[in-house]
Amino acid sequence: MRARGLLVTAAVLGAIGTAAAAELVAPEYPESLRDKPFAVSVVVSGPVSGGKATDAEVLYSDGAEAFASAARAAFEENPFDDGRTRATLWYRFRLLQDTKVTDLSREAPRELEAPPELLESVAPEFPPGAPSLRMELALELLVGPDGEVWYASCRDEQADPLYCERALAAARRFKFSPATVDGEATAAWFSFTLEFR
Repeated sequence: MRARGLLVTAAVLGAIGTAAAAELVAPEYPESLRDKPFAVSVVVSGPVSGGKATDAEVLYSDGAEAFASAARAAFEENPFDDGRTRATLWYRFRLLQDTKVTDLSREAPRELEAPPELLESVAPEFPPGAPSLRMELALELLVGPDGEVWYASCRDEQADPLYCERALAAARRFKFSPATVDGEATAAWFSFTLEFR
């Protein structure tokens, strides 16, 4: 896929995880926010050691801090499977309905009916004063059910941080047709190589 000097080579991960624990712990909808939007999404991730999560990090939240705090607390209460090293959970707070939890980890994949499809890309800008070198960077995006990029990371640990920063800034503006499972849009990971040229 090419667009204005941008080359994107996608390796779509056509699966998301399902098994994190015997029963995922769902947080309660914060009482103080009962008048807030009907649905709020929060994605939390963190390392797992001995079946317990530590150092939980909120990767994405489209609601108030109270939702993020509730999701983080529930995440750390989960009894994860032994041998697991990391987990990523998507909490969907739904007013007047049970809060839903989806495991977005990669260790127990399931098939997607359709993976995320890139609809609109943005060419990265070279860092100011940096040489215009031809460079490829491996990026990883979490694409939400709204087709927006919820989280972006650079998988190339040896890459120049300035180039990674510009690449991620561009990737966060990508637009997608979301992945689907059972006919419903869902969050899913999308890995690809972005080239400065």
